[in-house]
Amino acid sequence: MVASRFPERADKYVCDNCGADVTEHLHQHAGHSAPPCGPTRYVCGCGRTYLTGAVEWDDLGPRERRKRFIDLFGVGSVLFVVFWIFGIPAGLISYFLLHNARVGIVVGVVVAAVPGLVFPIAEGVGILRSMMRTRFRTPVRTRIAKG
Repeated sequence: MVASRFPERADKYVCDNCGADVTEHLHQHAGHSAPPCGPTRYVCGCGRTYLTGAVEWDDLGPRERRKRFIDLFGVGSVLFVVFWIFGIPAGLISYFLLHNARVGIVVGVVVAAVPGLVFPIAEGVGILRSMMRTRFRTPVRTRIAKG
């Protein structure tokens, strides 16, 4: 489907001008989920500009920012607790197989902590990248005009 028809559902979007695949730059969100943080526009190699379906952090209101920030740590802490359920047995199994308490503890902590920390860190990096895009790549005149 041509990209100018986005956000209509399609498996693949191509540029209207040059036919390049632009699917990975267009972000569809499902149902009542919030749009992802990211560039609001994508410029194809031929110069055609498309809305991506994403929003920048600075474009969100205070309520939405607070909600996303709370969700960020809420989901991370839930993942942390859930993976402890897998980490404890993994640590015990490695302890009994290798007869080494240190290895058992390390395996248990890695299995429990890494997935629970990766999601919040990845989301936080996405928010920081959005802030960098909007705050440091915007011309000074635009920032002054916004107030």
